[in-house]
Amino acid sequence: MASPDVAQLIASAALALRRTDAADVRTRVALALRLGAAFEHGGQEIRAARSFGLAVKLGGGTEAYMALGMVLGRLQRAEQAREAFLAARALSPGHAPTHRALALAESFLGRPEHAAEALGRAVRLMPTYEDAHFELGLVHQRLERPHAALAAYDALLAHNGRHAGALTNRGTVLKELSRAHEAHAAYLRALLVAPTMGEIYNNLAVLATGELRLPELALRHIQDAYKLSRVAGELWCAALLRSGPDSRLWLLRQPDDAEPFLRAELAACGVHERRRVMFAPMVADIPGHLARVATASLGVDTPEYNTHTTGSDALWGGVPMVSAPGEPMAARVASSLLKATAMSSGVVGGLKEYVDAVAALVAAS
Repeated sequence: MASPDVAQLIASAALALRRTDAADVRTRVALALRLGAAFEHGGQEIRAARSFGLAVKLGGGTEAYMALGMVLGRLQRAEQAREAFLAARALSPGHAPTHRALALAESFLGRPEHAAEALGRAVRLMPTYEDAHFELGLVHQRLERPHAALAAYDALLAHNGRHAGALTNRGTVLKELSRAHEAHAAYLRALLVAPTMGEIYNNLAVLATGELRLPELALRHIQDAYKLSRVAGELWCAALLRSGPDSRLWLLRQPDDAEPFLRAELAACGVHERRRVMFAPMVADIPGHLARVATASLGVDTPEYNTHTTGSDALWGGVPMVSAPGEPMAARVASSLLKATAMSSGVVGGLKEYVDAVAALVAAS
């Protein structure tokens, strides 16, 4: 039901339309458009379409056809919307928004080639038309034309270098072209413009890990080699064996002589498949590091010398963590972090409980 204000607008416009002399066509067109807009504002799209249709019959021209096409599109009558936009374009071939509107209908009808053609005309008519440039880039991506998509986003950014969507999509196209460094720079520029846009962090994670999500279940410990020990290795081995064949241990890339040793130690306790232990390269920039950490399924701590900064980063990214506190201060840092962030369920009483907790969290994920 329309609100009292909208109902009053509708009643007022309808009354004025009925009282207007039939010979006063210009006024009747304006009132029909006003009535249609009031119906549309009140969520009565079918009545809005009738009013805009009346405006078209009265000779309302481009404005009436555009209004009719838009409401028909919202009613998912895309073919009729396309016909209205074609009529608007015929009346105003130099009006860029009519070409963009036609492109939207063509795209909805599954005709991306026609949509690209219409958007191309729109940006030629209005080189500063940001929405048309952006949508042209999207259509070119859909058509798998990466270089044309880049050109569209670059044209937009030439007028507005702070368009987060264009920067993000540009990065995605560059990534698909295997131009990782340029993609990384584009994502970082987007992050400066829109630091709360989650998609950008996800895209940075793509570059950092090589995929949107780590394969299966990733148990993360991205720390320096000096925090590793035989006790930690035995714990992780037991956790991997208890967690099923799809779980994997994700470690920071170690010195050349350390990685074979770690693999040999894990193999000795039963983890033989190389794919179950992954070594990630160092990420130089903070946003990329945070994005990568957040893709892990679970943080597994080292008991003698706990995680510090990286553990904080993981908790900030919403990654749960398991830690068994010891006596020295360095062995109690992770449990303090977990308690401070209301995640004390990750603090366990001993090494057996550590393995049990990891297995339980894996089973619940």
